[in-house]
Amino acid sequence: MSRKSISLYLIIVSISFLSGCWSQKELNELAIISAMSIDKNEEGQYIKTIQLINPSNVAGGLQGGGGGQSPAVTVYTATGDSVLEAESCIMLIQI
Repeated sequence: MSRKSISLYLIIVSISFLSGCWSQKELNELAIISAMSIDKNEEGQYIKTIQLINPSNVAGGLQGGGGGQSPAVTVYTATGDSVLEAESCIMLIQI
């Protein structure tokens, strides 16, 4: 075998190991933020609200059936003395 063919073989073999989808995220495994708001209440605290879309529930709702399935849209709200505190409270929610 010539040196060029060995190099070509090694390149082809290494490409097959480098390509792959081991870190992929499927769309139905994601929670997509569709809306976010920051308000201030009467006490001067900040209220952060996010609306999440769960694509797996949207797809299930389109097919019909799925009586026990959770809603396709979920709203989470957190309150804090600052915007950063409200943000950290909303990040603690298990999404």
